[in-house]
Amino acid sequence: MPDRIIPDMLLDPSPEFRRDAVARLIASAEKSLADKNSDAAKETFKKALTGATDDDQVKKIAKQLREMKEEVDLPKHFGFLTGWRFVGPFDNVGLKGFDTTYPPEEKLDFAAKYEGQKGEVAWDKTTTDHEYGIVNVAKQIAPYKGAVMYLTTEFHSPSARAVEFRLGTPNAWKIWVNGKQLFGRDEYHRGMALDQYRVRGEVKAGANTILLKLCQNEQTEDWAQRYEFQLRVADLSGLGLASQPARTTSQK
Repeated sequence: MPDRIIPDMLLDPSPEFRRDAVARLIASAEKSLADKNSDAAKETFKKALTGATDDDQVKKIAKQLREMKEEVDLPKHFGFLTGWRFVGPFDNVGLKGFDTTYPPEEKLDFAAKYEGQKGEVAWDKTTTDHEYGIVNVAKQIAPYKGAVMYLTTEFHSPSARAVEFRLGTPNAWKIWVNGKQLFGRDEYHRGMALDQYRVRGEVKAGANTILLKLCQNEQTEDWAQRYEFQLRVADLSGLGLASQPARTTSQK
């Protein structure tokens, strides 16, 4: 592929073409470093990051930029959702919770209190500062077993568009966007990976409500204690989309 075409491929819808463009920019930046031209290297690495979606390339670019004292916001780059409201636990003993419709599925009322698995439960908030947006329910909230937790957040989009909701979790799950269930998977402890599940959906201009149902079973093995997830919003090619709350203008 001629080098002159590479800049046009950096944001190409094809992940393969985009990966090649990013790889060539990384090589160019590394050459600048070898030539002691750190300013050129920094700008080229920053340019490469704008098109990078593959984890290995992102990590390589981020490492180089940070060594040059450049701040890299990976949650924003990937489009991870980091601030959540949550409520639970609800009962999942005997794995019955996945198909049971608990109140948050019918209506989101943050002032409401519900009868949960261990007594009355109410909505609370949590935020993760993990670079890859991992919300560790077992550590941040509680290590519930045989439980269902509901978590909700908003994604703000400047326009209506098709997107992918990309989820990683070792737990059973369902996802709703603006009240519409998009998908779910009743499976436990089969590992967790970035972009493990890719669910296509639509967002409207403005605020979009995302609801996640996350189920933990009753297994006692050490490897079955993970109760966590990461969720990001991306365009259909995998480029992260950061939530963009509407700006307010001051009255003069």
